[in-house]
Amino acid sequence: MSALSAKVTFAPSTNVYRTAVKKMSDAVAHRGDVLINPINNEYGAYIGRHYSNGIFTTEVYDSDDFTVAFDGKTSNLDALLKAIPQTGSTSNPSLSAPEKTSEKLLALYLVHGCEAFNLLRGSFTVVIHEKKRSRIRVFRDLFSGRPAFVAFQNDTLWFSTEIKGVLADSAFNRQLNRKVLPEMLSFGITMGPETLMRDIYKLPPGYFFDCLPGKAPECKILYLPKKLKKQNLPASYFAEKIWDYIGEGINEFIDNEQKENLSTALFLSGGVDSSLVALKQKELGIKKKIALSCSYDDEGVGSLDESRIAKNTAETCSMDFQNVATSSDDDLLESMKNIIRTMEEPTRFIISIPVERALKQFRGQFSCLITGMYADVFFGSDENYDSPIHGFCRKLPESLKTIIRFFLPIADKLPKLKGYAAWFRRGDLPTVREYNIKMLKFNGELKGLLADEHFDYAPYLKQYYEKAPELAAEDEWAFLGLTMYIYCWDEMFERLAGYAGADVIHPFKTMPMYELSLAMPYKGKIAKQYTKPYVRKLAADKFSPDLAYAEKQIFASPGEIWLAKSSSIREFAFSLQHEKARIHEYLNSDAIKKIILQLKDRKDKPGRNIAHLVYILIGFELWLREFLPEETISEQNKTNKERQKERQNERQNEEQKEKQDVKKASTASSI
Repeated sequence: MSALSAKVTFAPSTNVYRTAVKKMSDAVAHRGDVLINPINNEYGAYIGRHYSNGIFTTEVYDSDDFTVAFDGKTSNLDALLKAIPQTGSTSNPSLSAPEKTSEKLLALYLVHGCEAFNLLRGSFTVVIHEKKRSRIRVFRDLFSGRPAFVAFQNDTLWFSTEIKGVLADSAFNRQLNRKVLPEMLSFGITMGPETLMRDIYKLPPGYFFDCLPGKAPECKILYLPKKLKKQNLPASYFAEKIWDYIGEGINEFIDNEQKENLSTALFLSGGVDSSLVALKQKELGIKKKIALSCSYDDEGVGSLDESRIAKNTAETCSMDFQNVATSSDDDLLESMKNIIRTMEEPTRFIISIPVERALKQFRGQFSCLITGMYADVFFGSDENYDSPIHGFCRKLPESLKTIIRFFLPIADKLPKLKGYAAWFRRGDLPTVREYNIKMLKFNGELKGLLADEHFDYAPYLKQYYEKAPELAAEDEWAFLGLTMYIYCWDEMFERLAGYAGADVIHPFKTMPMYELSLAMPYKGKIAKQYTKPYVRKLAADKFSPDLAYAEKQIFASPGEIWLAKSSSIREFAFSLQHEKARIHEYLNSDAIKKIILQLKDRKDKPGRNIAHLVYILIGFELWLREFLPEETISEQNKTNKERQKERQNERQNEEQKEKQDVKKASTASSI
């Protein structure tokens, strides 16, 4: 784990920010036991921290012209520097032989500009302050697990790895950002760049912030997806490439020395993805390995007993197997409070609760968390998109497809043609795009909670569709799934693991894996019966066909069971109908009461839709209590009123002085 904290201005100032930045760094002290030497200059202050035995590090370089702050780890920086011609390679002679990572990054930036961070591999966030140009830029790589937040008020800029770092500075004025309420209510998260806290911005992966005086940070695209030629090669070729790249995804962050001493934990399910990562860890010689499995003990959550399969896999891979069970008898409300405090937004609880409980229980026993995520995105398929149908559709003449699209609304109304219309949509690229955009519009179930229901997240997708080269539908899903997963999953694992003192790596989430996905023919991503056929072939070769092709059982959401049986959650949910609950300040009271009344009426069977709405309300209420507590807002309003009164008195004094000056001038002229 690591963290960066900074508070800066665009012009030299007499303000001393070191005290404020020290408080910011203390607020994220769980991210590191080593403090790098603080950098203080006439523009502001920077402090980094990381764990002495961790994977990611922080660093700050400062000169008369630039300040560069780095958080993360790179794998090809030295190779990129060697490719730069030495004669006149940078405009800064002091960087002719850079030694520190931050100095090397600046040397690369001075040659390549923003493109330098597209060339760079690893997981990183980089802040570059160009002092003479009064410009601050913040970069985040496409695959980054390194979070980055920028706040901007009164020509002062804060940078922090977590929002709570910014909030630790009392000079920052806390206010709810009502604009993103529909987004938060629809998805349980905010996609960025805006967050629930006004004037605090989240940097999306593959983007950079361009910050100039007097303007809010401008979010610009850094990475655009590439269109690669499809390789019609045997399944065995892709299977072996996937196997090799899993190893590269681990080696990129864990060196040979760390493999002897680093303690790792892997979330191991009964599926093929995490099982392959477990086997690769054994092959690479990683000694200290824990396998974590999560299960649900409540009756009615009828899942396949994957913990038994996971245990067998753990034994095969020489791992210490640990299963963490969650049930409605546990204090789930306390877990939800911890998650809100950690994640800093009303997040999705169903998966985060068992993860939080497992990481909390084994805190201190590992320093690196590994997952098998992203295989579904890169080598599977969007459930609303059918690759074989797409293979047929793209053989049709474009003129015929245009005619079919025109008549689709009519076909939808005719029972005999409705099925054919749906069949065509699942394979037609433009209609798949329309579906993806539609899915990102305001959730209809939430109507009534907000007066303004016109939220539309579609521009987020449209900017890729407009600026990126046309990708095959299965490749669009790989790219969109990558960016969406980063918000939904990466932030959860990164934050929760951070409080357990651990870094996080995802071996499937690397540029080689992504480019292999783009080069893979559509038949490699979905077969007649199974998704991820090439990944399953690899698992069958490395383990057995039984594990590779095991049938997954669909199970009831534990969230519904918890809402029906957990006394702590139900009592808190019922309390939300009273208008003293904070959510009534921002959401429609009648709509809130109606949702809670439906929960009471349904008792043991709340239903998925009601459960979804109730968890959203609980999460928002917990967030308001944690990050906008009434006493803080009251004190802040008091301070703001005092400042307004001071400014008003200053204006009155100035006006009175001007009148006196005019009177004196008039008297002098008459004499």
